[in-house]
Amino acid sequence: NMVVATAVILNLCVKYNVRRFVFSSSSLVYGDFEYTPDEAHPRNPMTLYGSYKLQGENMCKIWNREHGLNYTIMRPSALYCTRDMIVRVIGKMVWSVLNTGKMTVQGNNKLDFSWVDDVADAFARVSVNPLCENQTFNCTRGNGRTILEAAELIQKHLGGEIITDDHDGFYPKRGALNSDKLKSIAGWNPTV
Repeated sequence: NMVVATAVILNLCVKYNVRRFVFSSSSLVYGDFEYTPDEAHPRNPMTLYGSYKLQGENMCKIWNREHGLNYTIMRPSALYCTRDMIVRVIGKMVWSVLNTGKMTVQGNNKLDFSWVDDVADAFARVSVNPLCENQTFNCTRGNGRTILEAAELIQKHLGGEIITDDHDGFYPKRGALNSDKLKSIAGWNPTV
């Protein structure tokens, strides 16, 4: 559905002469981080989600080449907010501690947690900035925090027991991303 829906939207953008398509990709396109990724970091997704997002990026570039549709690709990471779904790591831990009194942390992976309002601000900025046309941007704070640190913050506010387990090999090894390009070109500065 992610690939087909992206093709449908890209075709509608061409049909209705949309000026630019802003694609929400993901830091999961990188797979395991070899270093703090800038936008040129090798892309080697390890999950279906990451591979679908990378395909969406490729589709944006193909529609640009074949149909002249301009694009901006954004790569956020580990979004969170007050009304978060329980399928993301923060939501899962909060739900678990509220319902069972416990939360499990698998491994000591770092994530570059990104507040949704900051990410929305970045998307708004790139959508109207001509310098962001046909560009790809990491869209994160640029400061990784371990999942254990996040669990400890949740524990501080909600209580509960933290259970630690080995890293889930399904997920890539991650950390902070380098968002200097977005900050420099779009004047973006995350606040949370």
